[in-house]
Amino acid sequence: MSDKLREDELLNRYLNRLLDDMPVMEPSEGLTNRIMKRIAMPGAGNATLVVQPSSPAPNRRWRNGAIALAATVLFIQSGLIHYVLRIQDGVTQLADYIQQITR
Repeated sequence: MSDKLREDELLNRYLNRLLDDMPVMEPSEGLTNRIMKRIAMPGAGNATLVVQPSSPAPNRRWRNGAIALAATVLFIQSGLIHYVLRIQDGVTQLADYIQQITR
């Protein structure tokens, strides 16, 4: 048996032991009765599916855009953009150095 299969089998046994040791929870008092009453209610079986529009409402778009704009401004003002650009410069310099060595 391969190591991977052996590990999977050991994990499966371990998880089964954990499940066996867990206490079985009982539903709260009256749960079955509440569910059965809802099923028996008139119109409960005639529920219709409500389809949500795929695009968000226009005011939601504006709100999301404003949040994105604020996050961008904070990102730029905090100086993180300069840190990211310095990383990019370092990567470019490293790539140039590697190209010089390989020539």
